Amino acid sequence: MKIDCAKKDLRNLNDPKIYKSLGDIVLWRSSSLEPRVGRTTLLNILIKQGKTVINRSIVDYPAIIFKQFQQEYVRKFNKKINTIPTFTFFNKNDLKSGLRDGLLEFPFIKKPNLGSKGQGIKLISDNCDIDELEEDEVKQGVFQNFIENDGDYRVLVIGGRPIGAMKRVGKKDSFVNNVSMGGETFRVDNEKLESSLFEIAAQVAATFNLGFCGVDVIKNKRTGELFFLELNTVPQWEGFQKCTKINVARELLLYCQELHNRNIVPIRQLVVQCYSEHSDKLANKKFHFFTRMFLWTKDEKYLEKLNSIKHKYYGNNEEELLKILKSILKKKSVYQKRICNKKDFRKKAADKYPMLGAYSEILFRNLMSKNVFSYDLRPVIKKLISDEELLKLKKELLSDEKDMLSLSTFSANFLYFMEDYMSEEKGDNDLDIIRILDVVEKDVANKKEKDIELVRNSLYFITHLIIGESRFYKREIIKNRDVYQKLLLIAEKIIGDNYLKLSLDIKMELLVCAKLLKTRSPLENMINQEAEMSLSEINNFLVDRMNGRRDLSPRGFLGSEHRNVLYIMANL
Repeated sequence: MKIDCAKKDLRNLNDPKIYKSLGDIVLWRSSSLEPRVGRTTLLNILIKQGKTVINRSIVDYPAIIFKQFQQEYVRKFNKKINTIPTFTFFNKNDLKSGLRDGLLEFPFIKKPNLGSKGQGIKLISDNCDIDELEEDEVKQGVFQNFIENDGDYRVLVIGGRPIGAMKRVGKKDSFVNNVSMGGETFRVDNEKLESSLFEIAAQVAATFNLGFCGVDVIKNKRTGELFFLELNTVPQWEGFQKCTKINVARELLLYCQELHNRNIVPIRQLVVQCYSEHSDKLANKKFHFFTRMFLWTKDEKYLEKLNSIKHKYYGNNEEELLKILKSILKKKSVYQKRICNKKDFRKKAADKYPMLGAYSEILFRNLMSKNVFSYDLRPVIKKLISDEELLKLKKELLSDEKDMLSLSTFSANFLYFMEDYMSEEKGDNDLDIIRILDVVEKDVANKKEKDIELVRNSLYFITHLIIGESRFYKREIIKNRDVYQKLLLIAEKIIGDNYLKLSLDIKMELLVCAKLLKTRSPLENMINQEAEMSLSEINNFLVDRMNGRRDLSPRGFLGSEHRNVLYIMANL
């Protein structure tokens, strides 16, 4: 595709000629107009004229340029990101009152509420520093407790996708890390850190519906925690490009092409292109995406992608694999935390099975290794975990129906991981799915609560029973097909009864389950119509629009991967 680019300076909003000179897609960088009002007014006019405006949501969030608004909005609507408590004060006396009240403690940072390039930032270490502040500095500034660090990070986001990250380190004895203030830059090469930075940046961009922005993150030197620092809606990229060697202009033009395609390419194709053609930007979602796509399509290109990242999950030899598996067991609390996922109703059951998360992760890796690479990990796993331990956990789960239902996806997955793991052992290791169907039917019949979280919990238990029987998309469901079809009907009824309260993710999972059973759900047309209306404002991936979720974290490119891979699978 040929793309013509031109730079225009707008000096007068009343000049109609200037609007005609602009292209189909507009990216505002800067102009001779007054920054706050001029930009918002201009973008409003362009939107009404039918132009495709990158970062059009700036019109909806005119206060986005203010640091306090950024922090408060992310804190309120994105629970998965650490924000920095940010305060404003009327004068120096008010600031000192804030200190006495414990809002701040020495040392703390003062920075302009509206500003960039590290200008106007001060480290306040004592009352003398406060006395030296001008009253206007206090009135126009924001104040945050100082986070001890050895630099901060800039992530550049284009099309909602983080494209790279660099670390900025201030000059010696400086607490300001900005390059414009003499700081140095280093490309982030640590994949684990990069993935964490990408996750934060993608979520922040999605929270404000920004297709192009710079997201700054700071790491607490003592605890290792990452905090959202601030957002730049008009990021400079010369220093970033020099540091990371990423061609930013090329990425921007590719993004423009994606925006142009929205009006001429079917949504399914748009979504496939968005993830498949930019899979290098999937960070820690790559394994999930590639395994699903390979097992579903058998396309060798996904196997090639998986081979390129195989060492991260399985090492390069048995010794490295053993080390990885030991690390999973050592970090059992991390995997257990994923089970609870801030859901109080699940915590009591999760606490009864402290090894469920770690064991499930290890058995999942074994199943995927067999499914994808035809490599059985059991000889290595048996060096760390005895069959008796695993069978004991399975027996305990099956004996407590309430816990099994409460743990939902995690109990269902573990039971099928175990069925696969013990498939070559003596004895009857098949799951009694007829009995579990009876448990599900009684649970649905007796459910009186209207809590949509509990409804969603029941649904995911059912869908993962079906997915589990397919060995996670590896095989067709033949054995006990009639039982699994009954489970599908139950799931369809639950979704039909609660349609507007449920996420697009679970609806797409239902369609995938129907495909696994070689049938078509009566809800298929309605769900796909919802998908047609759920394209993100910032790029060609699906977001949740109908379920009224307050937490905006699943709206980003990375957070939406699960929903979108299911959509692709359901529509192939």
